[in-house]
Amino acid sequence: MSFKGKSKDNIMSRLDIENFCLRLGLHIYSKGKAPFPAYTLTEEAKQSLLQCVKHDIRFPDGYSSDLASCVDMENEKFSGMKSHDCHVFMERLLPFIFAELQDRNVHLALSGTILTIYYSNIF
Repeated sequence: MSFKGKSKDNIMSRLDIENFCLRLGLHIYSKGKAPFPAYTLTEEAKQSLLQCVKHDIRFPDGYSSDLASCVDMENEKFSGMKSHDCHVFMERLLPFIFAELQDRNVHLALSGTILTIYYSNIF
């Protein structure tokens, strides 16, 4: 969600991408600036994600704690998630929420659809 100091996406990693990877969209520009990767959220998408979790998500009793209480709208982040809640969020919610917020390729990678298609073609 693009927090300063929390991302491993820095200049050194982008220089490694130039050396080891052919993804031109992730290389550093001539002025030393790096483009945003496709998987980062815009401010509008971040607000939409937080609003969705805060107001629209409900689970059966005992499945997960109240994820709405983990949303900090002022600082635009999640805090206080237990490990199971984080697992539920990452495994169950993000693939569906990102279907609306992200590019189709990012959504397919998160949902595991690409691996399913790949393995079904092999076997």
